[in-house]
Amino acid sequence: MRNDCLVIVAALVLGGVSLAQTTSPSSTSSAGVARSAPSSGEFGSSAIWQPAADFLTAAYTACDKAPPPAVFAECFINQMAKAGAPQEALKFTRELHQSNGQVGILEGYREFGPIGLAWVVYPLRANDNDGLLFLNGDPKFLDPDDMQQLDKTALQHDPLFLQWKKTLPQLDVWPGDRSGGAAQIRFARVWPGAQPGGQRFLFSYPLIDGCRACTRSGFANYWWEFDAKGKFQGARLFSVTRGVPPLKRNFSSPPAGASLPSGTGPAPSSATPSSAGGAPLPSPQ
Repeated sequence: MRNDCLVIVAALVLGGVSLAQTTSPSSTSSAGVARSAPSSGEFGSSAIWQPAADFLTAAYTACDKAPPPAVFAECFINQMAKAGAPQEALKFTRELHQSNGQVGILEGYREFGPIGLAWVVYPLRANDNDGLLFLNGDPKFLDPDDMQQLDKTALQHDPLFLQWKKTLPQLDVWPGDRSGGAAQIRFARVWPGAQPGGQRFLFSYPLIDGCRACTRSGFANYWWEFDAKGKFQGARLFSVTRGVPPLKRNFSSPPAGASLPSGTGPAPSSATPSSAGGAPLPSPQ
């Protein structure tokens, strides 16, 4: 559910700036690595489209009798074109559907060297209409909420996770809350990768016992690793924590300039590494 209280840290550990803003981030933000234009076949800020408030209602009405899903998707894209979406936006939605079967509209984008981090709105989803995507790397579309990409073997050996699982037998990693995606992109940070020229992004996922409304015990924090050419190297467990992963030893609240996703707040004063678990994070680039 979009209002689930969970922490996302997208190469970022997100801290105390309000995320009420909805303006789409630019692909040339100073914290990212900007390029003048995307290479052929890549997507950039030119593919961003923010439809009018009544677009979805009109599109549903026009396409309601156009099943199965592939036919509906093409009808939806045609409605985007009629509503004034640029060609790059149509291309993005079409290629995304061809890649993973989902209909999504690119509403925010920011570059980090050879890859981009995008905020995507999925209008056909029953829940969690907002999502994040890595773009233009290898693979071209990579969802940080694809649970199959996470190294869950390492999680099964984490002492804190195993302690919780004794009383919560169905405890597992669940996708993050991506609402307020524009701000999550705007305040994203990237860390140096394990290999020269590589980079990594840090995402936190809630640990929930079986269902969205069930007991939550903390967060599993994963590095998403990319090499210098943007090839995905895997999502590796960094830590398991009771709360927000500490940015720096003895920090009781995030430093100025950091950001928190919708539905979260500064870590409590007791949330130091000794009480939250995990190690201090390195400084982002």
